[in-house]
Amino acid sequence: MQDASFFYEYDSKYFSWEELSKYDNWLYVFDKLPGRMRLIVDFRMSGTKPAEIAKIMSIDVQTVKNQLDKAKDRFLRGAKLI
Repeated sequence: MQDASFFYEYDSKYFSWEELSKYDNWLYVFDKLPGRMRLIVDFRMSGTKPAEIAKIMSIDVQTVKNQLDKAKDRFLRGAKLI
């Protein structure tokens, strides 16, 4: 799988370097998520509710919630907050 960060261009006059660093860390962690987890996070970020995600993917709602919790932990570790 190719790294998605080259799709995102930004201009440092609009962002601080600290924000860019956090954004880059987020993209790096997102790219490293397993496929199903990345898809669940993508659905959730677009505003889809866990019950709807479960129905679309034919999985249990609790599985969706567990995957979102695991993804959150990975993002926090990637941002070095935990």
